[in-house]
Amino acid sequence: MKQIIVKFVVPLTIISFSLITMRSIAFVDDIGSIDFIGFPFLYTCKGFHTSMSQQLFLLPLLVDLVVYLLIWFALFLILNKFVDINKAPRFIPLTLILLATVFFAINILLAHNPDNIFILKRDFEIKVEQRDFYIVPWF
Repeated sequence: MKQIIVKFVVPLTIISFSLITMRSIAFVDDIGSIDFIGFPFLYTCKGFHTSMSQQLFLLPLLVDLVVYLLIWFALFLILNKFVDINKAPRFIPLTLILLATVFFAINILLAHNPDNIFILKRDFEIKVEQRDFYIVPWF
């Protein structure tokens, strides 16, 4: 089971966390409507102090990552009862690990902007106006 987690669950968690999320348009007092990103919790929005920055909220980001991990873990627990996943061709886990490394590197590069603000949790109130699924939130 440990091999399944390392070869499949963790890479698929990173890939899906990087690619598939939810975009929310929320109203913030004194600012207006702003795009937030995150599923199930909102973990990033644009920075208020400059146009090219982002605010990243670390606790919701961590909880979202754990939710994605648990979803993939549950799927592979169910799938493992029907199919022997350890007999998968070797190129599949290698491809997943390579893609996860690339997506992780892209996320680190995007978060490395010196104008970004890292906050433990959001310290302002919002009113969510609209939510929709979003693929590839970097573009």
